[in-house]
Amino acid sequence: MHNMRIKRCCTVVRSRAGLRPRGGAPAFCGWQLRRLTCVLIAAAALMVFVPAAHAQTTAPQACPGTFQVVNNDHIGNLSLSAGPYVITVQDPSVLSCAEASSLFTRFLEDYDGNLPKPWVYEFATHQFVGSGGQAFSVAYAGGGGGGGGGGGGTGGLCPGTFQVLHNDSIGSFKVPAGRTTSPSRG
Repeated sequence: MHNMRIKRCCTVVRSRAGLRPRGGAPAFCGWQLRRLTCVLIAAAALMVFVPAAHAQTTAPQACPGTFQVVNNDHIGNLSLSAGPYVITVQDPSVLSCAEASSLFTRFLEDYDGNLPKPWVYEFATHQFVGSGGQAFSVAYAGGGGGGGGGGGGTGGLCPGTFQVLHNDSIGSFKVPAGRTTSPSRG
């Protein structure tokens, strides 16, 4: 019965308007209908698989160098220790490293700790997420070390060293440029 319908739709009748299919059915014969079906299936497959393939090719990218957080700080409920951080953009075709670094600077400088819309920090993924697929993460890259502290057996010296950028003085006390330690009062 199905074959009869295909044959019938291929039958055309002549009218004043020209050739038209009998019974008002589409004028597709069996091979045309099969070809149309294959084309539609291929188009549907492309619509499903092309976005998935694109998503797989955009791997997160760690930005070169590190971003220095000068003081212990916070952005909303996210606490950040002073030190170097590596910024990773989730899709470099949507958000560049320079843009992510600029945004991170802006977020740190914001006095109330609230991110500008549409940005949010997702604790589940540890990412700053904006609109249109924009997202980046920051990871602490520093080790232990540095800074003062609660004394210890250092023989009258504060633990750690610091960098003096240029020759300087404090009254008659001369401080040469370079890495140095400071004596402690004891």
